[in-house]
Amino acid sequence: ALAQSIATLSNSEISGNRIGSLTATSRNAGHGISFLLGDESTLSDLTISGNGIANNGGDGINFQRRENAVIENVQILQNLITSNGEDVNGDGVLGALEDLNGNGQLDGDGIRITAFEGGRSILGFNVQENEITNNRMSGIHMHVAADARLNVDIGRNRIESNGVLIAANGTITTAATA
Repeated sequence: ALAQSIATLSNSEISGNRIGSLTATSRNAGHGISFLLGDESTLSDLTISGNGIANNGGDGINFQRRENAVIENVQILQNLITSNGEDVNGDGVLGALEDLNGNGQLDGDGIRITAFEGGRSILGFNVQENEITNNRMSGIHMHVAADARLNVDIGRNRIESNGVLIAANGTITTAATA
């Protein structure tokens, strides 16, 4: 019989970094921090704290979990997560030069957690004392589908001015009306 392979990332910390750029002219094309877990992989005891995550082309922090992967005890604490996302010209429409990661949709949530499938595992996140502002889409976006289960504690964060699009000419619209 073949031995089953299981990938594990545990007891890890991402702390005190500048991820992205202080200005929109020099930015990462994709997400600031991104985890894509599938099959039987496990991510546990991860702390993301004290980072400046700004001006990335995708989401500030992005977690995608599929199949039977397990995510447990993720701490997102005291980060500045700001000005992430595409739609550089602020018109609410994905332009040809704005699709930085090539997925055909506007990106730019401060924190995005997506969970598909998963059976009995409950994904655990603690989101505390972050400043989540001026991201192109949502401050925090959670999407749970199929039989996935998610447990998220969100508290003492400053979440404001997300989904606000400012065009080059200074016109301001919200994502809901754009």
